[in-house]
Amino acid sequence: MFGFLLLFVSTGLTVFYSFRLFYFVMCGDFNFVPFYSMVENSYSMVFGIIGLLIMSVFGGGSLM
Repeated sequence: MFGFLLLFVSTGLTVFYSFRLFYFVMCGDFNFVPFYSMVENSYSMVFGIIGLLIMSVFGGGSLM
């Protein structure tokens, strides 16, 4: 019984914070303003992020 309660609370918090993030990103006062400063010159950081992207796509695909 405690497991189901923990499941519902954690799912509810995830949904709450997802909608909160969506509101602040898409509906806030400063939406899409700071995109001009999103420049990454470090190639090691970019390759690391691309590696994480590929691993997450294949890792999520292996769950199906």
